[in-house]
Amino acid sequence: MTDPAARRRSILWRTRFANLFGAVMAFVYFRFIDPVTSGPGVTWIEIVFSAAAVTALMIIGARFNARWAVPMLTQPGSAEARRRALLFPWAMAGSTLAAWVVAGVIFAEKVFPYGARLTRPLAVAFIALGIWIALAPGSVPGLKEG
Repeated sequence: MTDPAARRRSILWRTRFANLFGAVMAFVYFRFIDPVTSGPGVTWIEIVFSAAAVTALMIIGARFNARWAVPMLTQPGSAEARRRALLFPWAMAGSTLAAWVVAGVIFAEKVFPYGARLTRPLAVAFIALGIWIALAPGSVPGLKEG
């Protein structure tokens, strides 16, 4: 597999499969094995919500990663393309981490006794972070504009 595009697709599909497998394992563990969070039988609403949440997180991650990889695809051989190629595994790991953090926040909101109280503050925090990134990406630590 010497084709860089094929290598990239392989990494992307392996990451997607690993995330899906991790989501299923986390669901099974917290739903059936953990005595603190396990409960009555699984309903269709929970299955549909879990599938929709995993799908949404994967689509958002794929869009972010595709946008991040544009210089590698449009300007092969350039300094920016080489830099991003070296950072590609780190970018994939970072987007995966971000998706798992969001999933953990959703889980905490659903499981903790006072989790419903977290909904508004977390929503405001995420909206504020999104507005900050949209309006002034250069001022956000760790982000580079362009």
